[in-house]
Amino acid sequence: MKINFAAMETELEPKWREVFEKASNYATLHNIDTDFADERKSELFDLLITAQNEGSPVRKITGGDTERFCKDFFSDYTPKERLRNLPKVIYRLAVCMLTFLVIDVMYCESFSEITNMRISFLPYICGLGIGIVFEIINIFIISPRMLKSKRADSWSTISLVILVLLIAVNTVIFIKLGLTDTIMEVPILWPLICSSGYIIVYLTVRSVWRYKNYGTVFNAICRPEKEMFQMYRHSQKDAGIEEAVLKGWSAKYRRLSKKGRVTEESFIDKVKSDTALTKKLNKLYYPIYVIIWGGSVTGVALEGSGIYDTMLYAVVCGLILFAVHKYFLRWHFIAEANMERLIGECERSGLTLPKFIEKKQNTWEGI
Repeated sequence: MKINFAAMETELEPKWREVFEKASNYATLHNIDTDFADERKSELFDLLITAQNEGSPVRKITGGDTERFCKDFFSDYTPKERLRNLPKVIYRLAVCMLTFLVIDVMYCESFSEITNMRISFLPYICGLGIGIVFEIINIFIISPRMLKSKRADSWSTISLVILVLLIAVNTVIFIKLGLTDTIMEVPILWPLICSSGYIIVYLTVRSVWRYKNYGTVFNAICRPEKEMFQMYRHSQKDAGIEEAVLKGWSAKYRRLSKKGRVTEESFIDKVKSDTALTKKLNKLYYPIYVIIWGGSVTGVALEGSGIYDTMLYAVVCGLILFAVHKYFLRWHFIAEANMERLIGECERSGLTLPKFIEKKQNTWEGI
């Protein structure tokens, strides 16, 4: 189970949340392995939430220098750790390569045509070069400025924009210089066999290793963070969202009770039912994203667009979907988590939901 750090962040007050966000962005910008970063971020969250509850100053944790703190906190991600992560990096590159190779093969009408087909390997080498340049920009330009900024999230967006610009500039250069598929040509079967073969071997070895160590092939990390995630997910707090949820419930209760459709005691059952439906609907967003992205990219490829045009379109389309989720739809998930938390609080209080809402609203007025 993937730990939902976005949900856990809401447990932190703004000054502590800023430290956590910067550490998270630091790990992303420095291309630190996800599993390693998740483990360290879990430790950091425990450290910050404890300091927050004890009323300790932020400076006591960061030493007044967030950049140095982040470097020290992830300092055990040594070159040796990066080397251990190399098979996973190659796996991701193999998946990307296989995806674009499959797009090329889709134009073939017979197997014999595939065996005779040749492709240029130059775009893949350029893609690797873009990745290296992008990482250098992140480490030496974006990351230092992000750590000194009050808006850490904005620098993550800037990083993505830079990636799109790098791909766009590279595509324009290819077109202007007339670099055709005759450069560095190789039979398409070789990269197809190598990339798919590596993916199969990697997934097999990883599954065996996971099962041997954790008893499952689906989770690379089976640690107590699973239980911690469940605990924090249901205790997700956001004052603005909480107020909006309770006001919405209050208005719904007044409307339904006037029609005789609920009583004070049965209203919580209605809310539980609505929350369960909301949870199911929210789960549909992710497959919808995949369908929209995959369908549109496949459509562009089938229209005869070149590999670079298709790649550029895939990146831009992905960024648009990411922006839609982040700025418009992510709050549905935050509201869902708050609904579940508030229902739990109500049941533990022994009050009916309308009385619980009234008590909460009186608390706000007394602040």
